[in-house]
Amino acid sequence: MANQGVPRCTLCLFIATISCHVMVLVGNLYTSKMLSGIGRSASGWGSVASSVSYALDNELQPAMGNVTQWLSTAVDVIDEFEEGVDNMLSLTGSTIDSTLKQYAPNMTEAKFEAIARHHVEQVATKAMKKVEPLTYKVMDSLRPPLKQVNEWLGSFSEKIQDTLEEFGTVADRAQKLVDQVMTQVNSAGGMAEEMLWDTYHIFDPYDDGIQLHEFKLVADQYGISALQGQKANQLLMKYDDSGDGSIQINEYENMVTDPSVPGMMTTILRTYSKKLASVGSAVRNSHMRAEVAENVVDYLNIVCGKNLTKVEWITSKLVNGHLPMEFTADIFYQLYMKKMDPNNLSPVDVGSLVINYTMKANAKNTVAAVDQLADTTFFAKEGFDITIEDETVVQVIQWVTTAKGGEAAMKAFAKIQPKGSESYADAYNTAVLKSEQRYTALTGNTGGQSQYHSDAALNLRDMLLGGSSATSSSGDPDALQASSGAQPAKPQTLLFAEELANNVSRTVTDFNNQCYAYSGTSSNPLDSACNSINGMIKKTQSFLTLMNDVAGPGGQEFLHKQADQFLNGTVQDIMLISDALVAKGLKTAQCAAGQKAACNYAYQDGAPERAESRESSRWVCGSAQVWQKGWCAVTMFQEFHFGRLKVLGPPLGAVTSTNRWDYKALLL
Repeated sequence: MANQGVPRCTLCLFIATISCHVMVLVGNLYTSKMLSGIGRSASGWGSVASSVSYALDNELQPAMGNVTQWLSTAVDVIDEFEEGVDNMLSLTGSTIDSTLKQYAPNMTEAKFEAIARHHVEQVATKAMKKVEPLTYKVMDSLRPPLKQVNEWLGSFSEKIQDTLEEFGTVADRAQKLVDQVMTQVNSAGGMAEEMLWDTYHIFDPYDDGIQLHEFKLVADQYGISALQGQKANQLLMKYDDSGDGSIQINEYENMVTDPSVPGMMTTILRTYSKKLASVGSAVRNSHMRAEVAENVVDYLNIVCGKNLTKVEWITSKLVNGHLPMEFTADIFYQLYMKKMDPNNLSPVDVGSLVINYTMKANAKNTVAAVDQLADTTFFAKEGFDITIEDETVVQVIQWVTTAKGGEAAMKAFAKIQPKGSESYADAYNTAVLKSEQRYTALTGNTGGQSQYHSDAALNLRDMLLGGSSATSSSGDPDALQASSGAQPAKPQTLLFAEELANNVSRTVTDFNNQCYAYSGTSSNPLDSACNSINGMIKKTQSFLTLMNDVAGPGGQEFLHKQADQFLNGTVQDIMLISDALVAKGLKTAQCAAGQKAACNYAYQDGAPERAESRESSRWVCGSAQVWQKGWCAVTMFQEFHFGRLKVLGPPLGAVTSTNRWDYKALLL
């Protein structure tokens, strides 16, 4: 049998096959090398991000906590100082008026004015000696935070800011590049069932189908432009197969694959995760009781429509004795504030929901927390505005009484019982209003205005403080809470906050993993680390720029100069106005005694002159603006801390021989 050679076609196929395999192998090797390079690059940038995160968390965060504590202490000291100033002006004004009552027609003007000046100067000088140590105390309390801010001014240089901005830009590019590669090599679509369930219940908090208004609320809340305008209505009409005016979960499954809303589930869940992460961080870093309560309510407001298990877990802890009753009362207050917040877009009445769960868990302790909230002394010590205590308690009681078994629980456990046909809300409203009045009468907590009883004291206040007392509140609830000495959270509350923050972190990680498995990408198309970093930089720059004048080079010296000016010139300023007030009062007394010539100079109504003088007395202190309440030495801190810049009146102690105001001309 003759030898047969190898068929040439087979040989060609064999060679081609080997060649293809070799090329695939080489391609895989190059791909592997490329992915390895991307991995090393990502690892490097990850290390940079980790270092930045570590620095922010372990270096900047403690320093900011210290500054916050120092500033809170400084606010308390400033409160003492302001009370001293109000007392000084009130006593001086009362002395002027009482001295004017001692005028006798047989006394000459010169003699009476000399006697009056002596009395007034004695009182003003003694009062000023009590204010002097408070002034030094204020300056001492401001020194530590200003020193820390001064260090930040030096360390947060333009070079570091530029480096962070560059890092953000490069991180964005790297992330998008990795996403593109991973999209090609990974198969997307994993965990679709979990994505469907989690995102559907963001839209549908009541489990009754997604209504049109819920589409629009979620679009606004999570910034989904594809669902804004008429698009939500179009999708509803297109996918509402049952015709009931809502989208059920089986219809939602078809809707999310609509090409006009690409990546909708991923966008929604990632945005939801970011909100959760932000609130979780705030909970973890809260230390004051009211602050923890506010952040916990923010968390409840986010999850209440989606995860009632979490709501039930938190509410059970609020009333089962695990947490202090004071903290539960603070939660109820924050629920009311959330309901009144015009920026709250949640479709769920979180207050009503939470109270329903607490009533179910422990009705007795729920009512006890309401009674705690109705205690005006407690309300004030928490740093809350007592003028809204009555409406806060009434709203919480309405939530309680509309809950299942609420009326019976109030009847069994409430400290205040209604009379006749009176409702519980009316009974508590009446009792709390009376309590507010008693508390105000006992503590004088009226913003300092009630101290100014006499006309002369009012004139001193208007001329030197721009029309408001030194202790008058700005009306800002955060400023009021800071200046009212809000209470630190107890250890069990801080442990609960830590537990909740850890739970939030795990949830956020799970959601991010779901989004990655489903989409094959690590970020939404419009996500930008650069924008977030630039936003942080701009806020930091704004804060440091604002603080530069007092915390930067020469800043503390400037504040001390202002304080010295206040101490050295205040009595002189008071005497300038007092002389004018005595002269005016003397003319009025002479006119009343029948001296007709004096009647030409006497004013019958001093209020318009006070108002006019207040407008005439707006000015600037040296080269700096005179800020809120007219105190150059002190309110710089307040305005930096609370963000208000207002020119209200000339500062005490700022009158010089070259720019001295003619107070007598203004008053007479």
